[in-house]
Amino acid sequence: MQSRFSGTEILDRDDVSESELRASFGFMRMVNRFFGGTRAVLDYFSAHSLPSNFSVLDLGFGGGDIAYALSAWAKAQGKQAVITGVDINPFCVAFANEHFKAPSLRYFRASAFDLGSLGEFDYIISSMFFHHLNNEEIVRLLRLMAKHARRGFLVNDLYRSWPAYGGAVALALPTFQGIILNDAPVSVKRAFKEEDFERYRDLAAIPSAKISRKPVFRITLSQHA
Repeated sequence: MQSRFSGTEILDRDDVSESELRASFGFMRMVNRFFGGTRAVLDYFSAHSLPSNFSVLDLGFGGGDIAYALSAWAKAQGKQAVITGVDINPFCVAFANEHFKAPSLRYFRASAFDLGSLGEFDYIISSMFFHHLNNEEIVRLLRLMAKHARRGFLVNDLYRSWPAYGGAVALALPTFQGIILNDAPVSVKRAFKEEDFERYRDLAAIPSAKISRKPVFRITLSQHA
């Protein structure tokens, strides 16, 4: 599995239904919780000395489960984290407000590429969103994240490999959901290897950004001041 797949997921189609989105969000919540997605984010924040109060922007938050988990983690650490989630899909905003509400969380509709108009944040994170973008969009968004994050940023996504692909198929099969059966393996085919992140890092001119492999079939690109 040498290069990124250019095909699209059902999740990214204009005609995706709300029932399909609900099924997808439920699946992604399970994957994030038990297969490294949430842990990669919490590990990033655990690895650094944090101020008592800090702000986080979550780009392409999807169902909102990771933003919610980060809010709960920060509270348990005695920190006040104000977390803002943005997503271009209005159903994501409605779903997150229905299922993942917290006083420190707010969700609203916006494009990740409108980042410059959203203000400054201590941290900017993005989970399972970058593999939906093409290479040029990735470089553009990385530059924006590095520019507008005062303390650091994190990109958390899937690692592209045949074992990861097999795992995605195995997890998707028991769901009997068309969107999951299609999108889970396509997500891996659109995902990343170290050399992809190295190339994006160089093109975005952020040489200090760190690339790390994480369990389970995860890869991160991050920076911290």
